Amino acid sequence: ASPSGPAAMPPNMVDSSSPEAFIRSVAPYAARVSKATGIPVEVLIGMAANETGFGKFAHGNNLFGIKGTGPAGTFNTQTWEDYGQGAVTIRDNFRAYHSPAESFLDFAKLVMTSPRYASAMGQTSVEGFVEGLRRGGYMTDPDYVRKISNIATRYDSVIKEAVRATPAAATAAAPVGN
Repeated sequence: ASPSGPAAMPPNMVDSSSPEAFIRSVAPYAARVSKATGIPVEVLIGMAANETGFGKFAHGNNLFGIKGTGPAGTFNTQTWEDYGQGAVTIRDNFRAYHSPAESFLDFAKLVMTSPRYASAMGQTSVEGFVEGLRRGGYMTDPDYVRKISNIATRYDSVIKEAVRATPAAATAAAPVGN
């Protein structure tokens, strides 16, 4: 595998036993992708935590709620959207991945290469980055920016500690968009 592929990422483990354990288990992926792309590590961890219930609902290793067909196929599940009239429950197809690492890399590639998310790139705050994604239509939840900001604030010390504990080799920057 190339350095930007999943094989170059840390071991493929997501621990859903507690919010703190989840954060520690995804920190190596988030640190690596953040270093390579400039996407704030708090955004990556906060979104993965929010989208999966801190790993409890990480079907198909999809940590970012990306719809469509992924490298490992697709899975169909219930979700909800808000099109301006309140939450509506629907079923939809979501991308499946071989590993959590592949999910992080695919999220970064999507955000970096889609013109609709261009206003997010270069943002250094959680709120600025996630608001850029919202303006591009990434999510329909009107409270999404607040939710990610709250996760980043509440777990700030855990996130910082987990990223600091990530081995330097695991965070060596590598191209993501291949």
